[in-house]
Order: sequence, then structure tokens, then C-alpha cells
Amino acid sequence: MIKRFILSSLIVSLISIPLYLGHQYILKSASIELSYNLLDTYLFFLLAYIMVTKAIELVNKLQPIYTGMAYMWSFVIKLILFGVLFYSNLFEKEALPYEDRLSIIAPMLIYILFEVLYCVKVIKLTEHS
Repeated sequence: MIKRFILSSLIVSLISIPLYLGHQYILKSASIELSYNLLDTYLFFLLAYIMVTKAIELVNKLQPIYTGMAYMWSFVIKLILFGVLFYSNLFEKEALPYEDRLSIIAPMLIYILFEVLYCVKVIKLTEHS
């Protein structure tokens, strides 16, 4: 459990670096200035990934049947927390430009994919044991 958690957190952290740098490169090459700090967005999603996967591991250890439900609730909590933390950057303006919206959605979807893959792996390993 701990080995799987640490290894996946390390792998996702290492994958996050080129994702962020590539995203920054694309924005700079297109001369796009975002109204928020892109690094903060990536760090939020990385930390959220770590917390979500830890929650999945804990629930799986205590009540394996509720592992999928734990992921769903952690997803909702993560979205609410994201809205609270980034409220001033996202919702106080009339409308975010297309580039700003896309630069939030892209990393969000990538980290959701990482979380889902982790959750599925945990559930499959639990079913086989």
C-alpha cells in the first residue's frame, strides 16, 4: 500500500514537470499571458492527486467496497476546494478568455485521468486478493 502510493506519487510528480514546462512553452510561443499563475494550478492538482490517492488507499484498507465512492467524493471536494482557492482569479471577471479556460481544463483532465487510473488499479488489486 505505502510502496504503491509513494511510487505513483513520485511518478506523477515527475510527469508533472515536463507537462508544466511544455504547457508554459506553448503559451510563450503563442505569446499568451494568463490571468493567473499556471504553476499554482499545476501544484494544486498535484497536491490534490496526492491527497485523493491517499484517501483511496485509506478507504480501501478500511472498507474496500467503498473505494470507488471515496474517489467520487474526493473529486467533488477537490472541485469545491479549487473553486474556493481560485475564486478571485476565475469568477470575479466577466468571462475568462478561451486560453485561460483551456489552461485550467487541460491539467485538470490530465490529473483526473491519473486519479482514475490509480483508483482502478487499487480496486482491481483488491478484487484479486
